[in-house]
Amino acid sequence: MTDDIHAFSPGTEIPIQITADTATPGLNTRKIKLSGNGVVIRNNIKNITSRGNQMCVAAEFKDKLDISDYLT
Repeated sequence: MTDDIHAFSPGTEIPIQITADTATPGLNTRKIKLSGNGVVIRNNIKNITSRGNQMCVAAEFKDKLDISDYLT
C-alpha cells in the first residue's frame, strides 16, 4: 500500500528485495535473498482503499542482483 504514487513513477530507481526457496536435486532446500535496485518501467493502480493505493509495478534490473542466504 502506498499514498505516494509518484515514488513509483516510470524512470524512478527503487530498491528491490526478493526472498525465495531454492532446491537442488540431492541437496537441501535453502532460502535466499536477492537484493539490488530496479528502474520502474510501468505502473498501474490496482485498487484504491482507505489505507492507500495498491499498485502493480514493473521494474527493470540494470545490474546483477546480490544473492545471499536468507536467515529467518
